[in-house]
Amino acid sequence: MNISVQHLVSRYPSKEQLTLKGIWGGALYEEEELPYLNRGWCWKTLLLSDQGEGAWFEMDTSQAVETPEDSVRQLTGETAVDPDISEVPLDDRLKEHATTQEQLQIVQLDVSRLLLDPIFTATEVQNDMVEILRQYMLDSGRPYKQGFHELCGMFYMQLYHNGYRDGIQHTTLHMFKEFISEVAVTFYDEGNLIEWTKSTFEPILRHASPGLYEQLLMHHELDNSIWLIRWSRLLFLREFELDYTLCLWDHLLTFRYPVSQLVAAIIVVCLTLVVQELHSCEDHGDLMSILLHYPASRLLSATQLVRSARTLLDLWLSKQYEDMQLICDSLIKSHNCAWFGRMQAAADGGHRLRLEERLKRRVGERIRRHHSVR
Repeated sequence: MNISVQHLVSRYPSKEQLTLKGIWGGALYEEEELPYLNRGWCWKTLLLSDQGEGAWFEMDTSQAVETPEDSVRQLTGETAVDPDISEVPLDDRLKEHATTQEQLQIVQLDVSRLLLDPIFTATEVQNDMVEILRQYMLDSGRPYKQGFHELCGMFYMQLYHNGYRDGIQHTTLHMFKEFISEVAVTFYDEGNLIEWTKSTFEPILRHASPGLYEQLLMHHELDNSIWLIRWSRLLFLREFELDYTLCLWDHLLTFRYPVSQLVAAIIVVCLTLVVQELHSCEDHGDLMSILLHYPASRLLSATQLVRSARTLLDLWLSKQYEDMQLICDSLIKSHNCAWFGRMQAAADGGHRLRLEERLKRRVGERIRRHHSVR
């Protein structure tokens, strides 16, 4: 057991302690604790501790369970047989027309372009990733979906950098399977993604920030599922810096809340933080420019963001809708105090203020274009 794992076990003698005190309580992210933050071990604990034998804190070995490493290779050889896919949703079977070999070629291409970390340029690592994703397809009977390689890469990367390289295929595969079972049904099925947008994300937004809800859905008539595809399927990997996203993933992997609900609440908080910018948008182009190029300078710390999202979600689940707006108004005041005050005092519903913001944005864009030409 290495030093970082020994320290973590002494600090968090149970999985529940790791979840509540370490992650949601924020102890893992205290400055003096950061040198001991071993995410490979933490994520294995959160995802696989219920699968192996023995105490959860003994999971500092190179493999998550006792199955030999070559079990992955045995299942992916020439004699491997596809499992019965009668239980796979018809939607998947109809939409994914590629043969197994064609899907494998897509996986190889996606993995070769993976930019999460320099390790993914190594041939050995790429071969591992292709094998893991191929094995996932065989085990689940489900087709590969674009984006799976990035989610899978997150687990592989943490194990690799924390020294869990023996049996890394097997461990990554099982971690990925545990996680993807929670997210694929909602975010990787087009119909379910639209349903989640309408039944979870938009209701939370409507109660938390009625003005922003009205602006996006009523004034601009924006189809939120268009931009939410990237936010939800890649779980913030394209929106924020990697270190920031890793902290968000720590919280998602605890499964203390359904991933689909917590993701929705996190996104609503993110929108609240850029309400001033969104308020000044003239059209869909302006909106998408912000939503797909989120200004990182507007973010809270990752732990503060998740705590705000948790509070919002708790209120939504307990149907305390009026208090949800108070939370978001408080966030706006703390980050856009002058603007919020002017909006509250505006007799025209903020129309004049919106025009001023648009003018300032146009001037800023012209100045940037002028400097880029020079």
